Amino acid sequence: MKYDYYLATTALSETWDKNSKLLLTSPWCLMGNNNKRVLRDRDYMVLPSPWKPAALRKTALEYCHVVYEETLLQMYTILNDIHHVSFPLQYWRILIGPWLLSFISALYDRYTRIESALKLFPDFYTNVLPVEDCCPVSYGYDDFYTFGIDARMKDDYYNLILYSTVLYSLCPNSVSVIEMDYKKNYNINVVRYGWKRKLINKLKKPFENILGGHILMSNMYHLSLKDSLLLKMKLGINRLYFRDFIDFSPPEETSLLDYFSPDLRKEIRLKRGGDKFKTLLLEILPDAVPVCYLETYEYHRRKISQYIDSLKLICSSVGWSSNEEFRFFAAEYVSNGAKYIEFQHGGNYGMSLTVHEEKLAFEKDVFFSWGWKSSDYKNVNILPSHRLSKLRDTHKMKLDNVVFVTTTAYRYECKMTDALHSDNIPGYLRSQELFIMSLRNIIKDKILYRPNSKDVGWGEKEHIKKIRADIKVILNDKLINWMKKAKLVVIDHAHTALLESLTINVPSVFYWDHDNYSMRQEAEPYFQLLRDAGILYKDPVSAARKVNEIFNDPMEWWHSNTVQNARKEFCDRFAYARKDWMDVWVKELRKLYNK
Repeated sequence: MKYDYYLATTALSETWDKNSKLLLTSPWCLMGNNNKRVLRDRDYMVLPSPWKPAALRKTALEYCHVVYEETLLQMYTILNDIHHVSFPLQYWRILIGPWLLSFISALYDRYTRIESALKLFPDFYTNVLPVEDCCPVSYGYDDFYTFGIDARMKDDYYNLILYSTVLYSLCPNSVSVIEMDYKKNYNINVVRYGWKRKLINKLKKPFENILGGHILMSNMYHLSLKDSLLLKMKLGINRLYFRDFIDFSPPEETSLLDYFSPDLRKEIRLKRGGDKFKTLLLEILPDAVPVCYLETYEYHRRKISQYIDSLKLICSSVGWSSNEEFRFFAAEYVSNGAKYIEFQHGGNYGMSLTVHEEKLAFEKDVFFSWGWKSSDYKNVNILPSHRLSKLRDTHKMKLDNVVFVTTTAYRYECKMTDALHSDNIPGYLRSQELFIMSLRNIIKDKILYRPNSKDVGWGEKEHIKKIRADIKVILNDKLINWMKKAKLVVIDHAHTALLESLTINVPSVFYWDHDNYSMRQEAEPYFQLLRDAGILYKDPVSAARKVNEIFNDPMEWWHSNTVQNARKEFCDRFAYARKDWMDVWVKELRKLYNK
């Protein structure tokens, strides 16, 4: 059968057909100079995103939550049987929940994109890996997602495995098997820390184990050593215990498939049924479960036995999702009666319509927000952010510049969240161009362009240089240090930097595309306050007009009653900060401790 269209699912151009018309699954296929060169003389089109309007992500996440709960109920029984333990559902929710929800969401995205392509071009064909090479295993959640741009979920070959699996299931007659001598995916990612970090942790360990305590804090998102010690003194030196749990190395640094046990994974017998996606998920899940939850589970569980066993409260901000060793520890002790508590660590929470992590956050006994409450979840309490409290009213203008703060997106999606996504990158880069070109010439000369510190391959810096060759790109020093001394800050996304700039109290102008960021109904009045005050805009041209208007003296505008009242009301809701934050923390933690 002759096919007119070839579907390119990843950025691996060496897998693409050389003759047919190309259908690119997403702009990620354009990444890299080589791909642009390959496409220069080719007839191709980028398929539309299946996630527009943005509200579709919320529907998708709700569906993934349902599938997650159904799957977790099966997995916890199976894993208990395999490991000859009898832990409650809560234990396995803490341990495997972050990976399971992310894997389901990632697979559902790939599934939806293929279904969308089939509806538009039912006569396409594509290349896939041999069935025996389609093993989507990882070592742990950290290896699967967390470790920056090197994580499997962000890797081209790993995503070719996922797409191959989906394509075998949905349209087996449209696939052609290719052989690739490319096994990068199966190298173990081992965390390697610098000598300073290793030395600090070596010096800390004896004190951690000697002093111990009944309240554990781990991975607290920018909580300094000084503040940790002060908090420890205020709560009682024998009550509070700190540990970051950073060493999650496999038993041996070897190939991932050397750990993989087909016989053990045959014991994962899942009850099939449901729709096409659920059927696909349950078929591939036995091969996808991370090694640390199966083959090396006992090894990692033994490692946490060295720690204290008298905990009443286990507190973290990022550890619940980004630290495997911590979750092994926490799951054990929460199942023995310790309360588990999560502290908010960044933006989106309470504001955005769709936030992947909120489902997992609201599973905790208590979730401490930065000012907002939830009508749907009763476990949300309010605590001031220690990080934002340190930034409160710290603006001292030392530059005659506009700091333009931008963001980026990983090429392959893993989380259903309101944020910039790869589908929207071309439009996003055009919006930056529109913003800069709409500024007065004298202001263009004052732009300090701050891209995301993670360069994932979209070429943002090269793109901005094409717009204005002499623009200054700033990557040295922390973003907050640039914001503290800027004349004006412009931010084109609704992430943590927005909350930081409002807290610092630096004159700020925001804009973003609503296809990237949809706000929940209860948050909308607070964003309207920012619009009414001339802080927030829907498009780059309107934002640029405001910058043109106020640039000569932004402080006069910023410190007007209208602007400051809007800023304060917004911050009270989403960026709660106070000088006595530590005393408030101590009071709340004592209350929980004594319950």
